[in-house]
Amino acid sequence: MTLDLRRAFQMQTLVVLLTAVLLSCCGPSLGYSTGPPVSACESMFPYGHEVDAQSSSPPYELVVTDTNLTASTQYSGR
Repeated sequence: MTLDLRRAFQMQTLVVLLTAVLLSCCGPSLGYSTGPPVSACESMFPYGHEVDAQSSSPPYELVVTDTNLTASTQYSGR
């Protein structure tokens, strides 16, 4: 009889573990399938950050010498 109880406990533990693993995979599917809503891009300023936009010059400069850029090409900076 104790062997049956032990097997039932192991099975219950396995079910709980598998359920937790399956539910953890559901999180990424909760995003927007077509990207962010249009309202998020109206002002091009992130909401909820409570920080003013940077008013000083950026600490870097991007200089592009090639006019034919592709996504698959790797570029480097100096």
